[in-house]
Amino acid sequence: MRTAVFVGGIDGIGKTSVVEAVRTRKPGFAVYDPGDLFGRYGTDEHILTTRAVEETVAESIVSLSNSTTLISWHYAVRTKYGYAPRISWDLWRSVVEAPRIDQIILVLLTAHPDMICTWRKKDQEAGLKKRKLDPDCIREELLKTDEFFTIHSSLAAVSKKSFRTQVIWQENIETSAEKILKYL
Repeated sequence: MRTAVFVGGIDGIGKTSVVEAVRTRKPGFAVYDPGDLFGRYGTDEHILTTRAVEETVAESIVSLSNSTTLISWHYAVRTKYGYAPRISWDLWRSVVEAPRIDQIILVLLTAHPDMICTWRKKDQEAGLKKRKLDPDCIREELLKTDEFFTIHSSLAAVSKKSFRTQVIWQENIETSAEKILKYL
């Protein structure tokens, strides 16, 4: 059985750290982060259009060969036009309906806006990614992510595959990783 586990949430919630903590405990799990493709081809070098990057991401997810793949995911991304899904809804449907994927698990990491602000400040102090620190912006990101998580879930649910969701209140990386492993 081939399982795709999408671990998503807003910037600074700890997606990458949680995914790596799960993989440390289960070395046979593969990890895929489409953010690398978006950064390299969609933002930094402007080599591909957003649609072309989205298609590449969808094709990459569908063609992953491990029995369990952890995918670091953004359910909602902020664009200059407002919020949008990481990949368009038609491409998301093609992923969840792909014959090669037997089971879809959607995990949403969430936390209190003040906690996320603290984590983002630490990232900035360490010279890592610069993100918005305004609690109102963080609240908006959380609300939009919840909204888009629901849409992702609805589209996956109608795929007639094995499908589950899990919402995790992110307190620390290790606890969140353990919750995901218990759910698998």
